[in-house]
Amino acid sequence: MVASSQPLATEAGILMLRSGGTAVDAAVAMAAVLCVVEPGSTDLGGDFFMLVKDGGNIRGVNGSGKSPAALTMEDMPWGPTSPHAVTVPGCVAAWVDSHDKMGKLPLREVLAPAIRAAGGFPIAPMAFAAVQEHRSSLPLDFLADATEVGAVVSRRELKTVLENIAKNGKKAFYDDGPTARAIVKAVPLMTLEDLKAHETILNTKPLSVDFHGVTAWEHGPNAAGLVVLLALQTLRELGVTDFSTPEAVHLMIKALKLAFRDARAVVCDPSTCYDVELMLTTEYAIASAKKVSDDDVIITAQQWPMGPDTASFQAVDAKGRFVSAVNSTYQAFGSKIVASGFTLQNRGFNFSRDPAHPNCVEGAKRPYHTIIPCILTGKIEATLTNMGGFMQPQGHVQHIVNLLFRGMDPQASVDAPRFCIDLDADVVRIEPTYGDEIITYLRARGHAVHVLPDDNYARAKIVGKAQIITRSSSTGVLVAGSDPRADGCAMGF
Repeated sequence: MVASSQPLATEAGILMLRSGGTAVDAAVAMAAVLCVVEPGSTDLGGDFFMLVKDGGNIRGVNGSGKSPAALTMEDMPWGPTSPHAVTVPGCVAAWVDSHDKMGKLPLREVLAPAIRAAGGFPIAPMAFAAVQEHRSSLPLDFLADATEVGAVVSRRELKTVLENIAKNGKKAFYDDGPTARAIVKAVPLMTLEDLKAHETILNTKPLSVDFHGVTAWEHGPNAAGLVVLLALQTLRELGVTDFSTPEAVHLMIKALKLAFRDARAVVCDPSTCYDVELMLTTEYAIASAKKVSDDDVIITAQQWPMGPDTASFQAVDAKGRFVSAVNSTYQAFGSKIVASGFTLQNRGFNFSRDPAHPNCVEGAKRPYHTIIPCILTGKIEATLTNMGGFMQPQGHVQHIVNLLFRGMDPQASVDAPRFCIDLDADVVRIEPTYGDEIITYLRARGHAVHVLPDDNYARAKIVGKAQIITRSSSTGVLVAGSDPRADGCAMGF
């Protein structure tokens, strides 16, 4: 079974599994197709994170890139569309490295659906809305034929890049050649040496906590899976089990704000990161629960710019391997800088401007990353994601609660209304179907609440787009859900 935000990507994943491929083959195929057909969310100039459950073993793949080696604090300040915000694209290397280690089908077969799509695909409604919103800040010739929903869009330059990768592997992207030279030309501080030096971090050790009989697994730094785990263990110590009440929503919001604040202080490049497992203890959780339960303790959100755009996808293969994966250029169309027919990410915008901070601006360094795949084991076996920058950990917590305590299946959970703490404005943005009782209660408890319009694209930009696959412990049957706020679907056989 697979699930993604685009039908063509879902179809590519199923094709890999029907051809005898692994869940990793399916994930790479879906990632590549999403880069073609949902360019507002992801592209070849982005990064890739993945968790893989194979039997009792859970491993991670960190496909994030570093800043150019020449980058210094003096290059600040920058904006999200500055070339100084561009970090080395890590997704292509991560696809190839993951495929080489955990795939089965030939790489050319895995990338074939993306290559076909790049020759011409009908643009879907949500993808078209993103193009329309950001058209004025994109190069005139980029996606110029995306003139209406269903228009056939060709990405010929990207098609050539994908064909070269299918033939020659990651060296076609990172070694001196047309693609690497185009990236270096577009990003003044980046060099061919920066691209050649890039390496995927394979077999990373995920972080986990127990939450009422479910073990939640998240990717460690520089990914921000720590936010999810800190919030879950705080809620566990608070003893909340009825998450349908207004009070439970209030506590979830406070727990998440505290988790964001604590994670921001430590999440950084994994080579220099503080041992975050010291924060995943009962003692730490008890202290956090006291802060959250104390009405006199005001927990404010950190001033971080929200980024709603990311593409995520799930796969489970015939051998029972689970894959949760995310591919992203961060904010919509990343830096909006185009090289070789694809956009380059603006992940460096998440570096801290504080020179004393572990995530401070520095050359050859991976920044704090919002990308977080998730796998659940124990009472619930699942792979899930909720796209959308800093919404991702908030979505994970809400889906875990839905599956474990609210009796929801995957589709019911992704359909359910969600809230999102806007970390920049310190406002809780909430879908109107949450109901007046909860909205009124949250305002009475001191939260600034903004009710989102009843518009699919507007809501998806805030609360993100989710996919979930679960497996029944008693029957082994797979059940999936794909977010109606996106263009995609789930499919199995």
